[in-house]
Amino acid sequence: MKYRIQDMFNYGVDNGISEYAIEHYVHKRAEEIGLDFFDYSTWKIAHELSRDKELEKLAQETYVPYPIHENWSEENKARYRKMIQDRTAPGVADIPDELVYGKVDKILQEIADRILPERRAKEAAVEKEKADLLAHIEKITTSSKKVKDEGGYTIEYIHTVEMRSGNVYTFSDRNVFDVGRVINPTYEIVPGKKGGIASIHHGQMYWESFSHKNGWEPVRPLTEEERIALTFVTKYRGHCHWSMRM
Repeated sequence: MKYRIQDMFNYGVDNGISEYAIEHYVHKRAEEIGLDFFDYSTWKIAHELSRDKELEKLAQETYVPYPIHENWSEENKARYRKMIQDRTAPGVADIPDELVYGKVDKILQEIADRILPERRAKEAAVEKEKADLLAHIEKITTSSKKVKDEGGYTIEYIHTVEMRSGNVYTFSDRNVFDVGRVINPTYEIVPGKKGGIASIHHGQMYWESFSHKNGWEPVRPLTEEERIALTFVTKYRGHCHWSMRM
């Protein structure tokens, strides 16, 4: 693998190991270890390799200086020969690929050891929560239709959650203009009040309903089945984007 040394043609930024020389191997090994693309930077890895003392020493001992150009003046040729003699001339060394790749492996493993345990613990917690919720759910179906609001057309998703108990809960899921993702029950939460939104009051989930007199106000707690159905739709049936339409 090429290792440029003492090359100031591009202000020295090309010295060391090139990012492009290692990127294929880095991506392959990172995937094998379990890292995502955004967990690492090939540029930073190349920069770290270029500052590695062992590689730098080997490059300094084995590099071949760039050749003397015939169109140089005799004075410049003499000056460059002196640089070659002093081992200060720019040039390129061939570093064994296996040595470089071994150091890449070590860098990637250090990244993995730092971030993967926490990520895997979070993923396991998510899978457990999802399984616990699904233990109460028999079936979920989702349909969609195009609707229009003041921001133009958007998609409304209707999630129908059938519980193992036989109860059925249906929710409207859409991205409301200038608000963001909103999930409403399509059934009456109390007699005469259809729809509403869920909120937390004193550590418990409540349905809120709107009136012109009082605005949004809690009307009753969610049942445990409603909490399970709504939680699953909100977290794991994400057809609708959270980002606000403006």
